[in-house]
Amino acid sequence: MNYKLLQQEIVDTAKKYVGIKEIKGNMGWKSDEYPKLAKHLEQSMKEHGFSYGQAWCAYFGEHVWAEVYDKEGLSSDIDKYFSGSARRTLKKFSKSTDWQTGLVPVVGSIVVWKRVSRGQDTWQGHVGIVIEVKDSHMITIEGNTNAAGSREGDQVAKKMRRYDFNNKHGLCLEGFVYPLGIHPHVPFKNKIQGDNFRDWVNTNYEKYAKSIDLDRSGSFFNSYITKAFKKYGKKYSSKNL
Repeated sequence: MNYKLLQQEIVDTAKKYVGIKEIKGNMGWKSDEYPKLAKHLEQSMKEHGFSYGQAWCAYFGEHVWAEVYDKEGLSSDIDKYFSGSARRTLKKFSKSTDWQTGLVPVVGSIVVWKRVSRGQDTWQGHVGIVIEVKDSHMITIEGNTNAAGSREGDQVAKKMRRYDFNNKHGLCLEGFVYPLGIHPHVPFKNKIQGDNFRDWVNTNYEKYAKSIDLDRSGSFFNSYITKAFKKYGKKYSSKNL
């Protein structure tokens, strides 16, 4: 199985639903341009457990993955891991021995946010599908969201989301569920490890760090830190990892 092609198929499948709108009150979906596609989405979401009136971002993520895996004839068990709850979905996948989760975005992955209120976690969350990974942000396709930026979700939309794991009010990144056969190729598991390496490079190879704009603190998976690790990773690893 070519898992890279599977990644692209997830992206292409998610994209075709962009613009389909919710019937107010989470009562189904409509599209003047693609009515059959909207009807297909509604039928599929019901099969995965959606009931009228529910939030549906997690159900949309499951729908896209299931459509791709079913089309490819893969015997996936995603239905028992997905939930109508975003945060519960991530928790269930993280306990699985067959699926990988983590903090690094990859194309085709399910991204999960938790909702934070005044510094306190709530039970609520949100789900999207990663279609592009950038240094400072990712591009996602999300159900039950709003293209104009409002908190009131009303459609499937393409969004730009920053990597915010420390937001004290609103959506805060909680993790990613990776597609079958795909996992991120990065040397660090978290920001603490990444910042330790960044600091080491800036201390020992200050000129190089400045030449590639590698700050002492920042992303532990973007192209800058990856580039620096390719150059000095072996020297660092022998002493620090």
